[in-house]
Amino acid sequence: MLDLDGSTNPRLHIRGFLELLEKRGLFLNFRCGRFCCAELPYGGLPKRLVVDGPKDRMAWEAGDELTQGCWINRKEGARPCYPHPKYLT
Repeated sequence: MLDLDGSTNPRLHIRGFLELLEKRGLFLNFRCGRFCCAELPYGGLPKRLVVDGPKDRMAWEAGDELTQGCWINRKEGARPCYPHPKYLT
């Protein structure tokens, strides 16, 4: 269920957020989902991180294999584990 007026949670008042942006003269670049990277090689990350980066800060599948890389068409490298402390550093 979409909550556009904040009735279930004031933090979800999307309509109010958009009105605030308009009032301040700001624009919104809306991107669906948590992260969209189809337009950038390696998800906008340096190739050295995605392809040659340390495996300890990459995301792993349940089958004990590295996840598919950010550049899906080329299937290169692995996807970083975004909350990993070393990745954040």
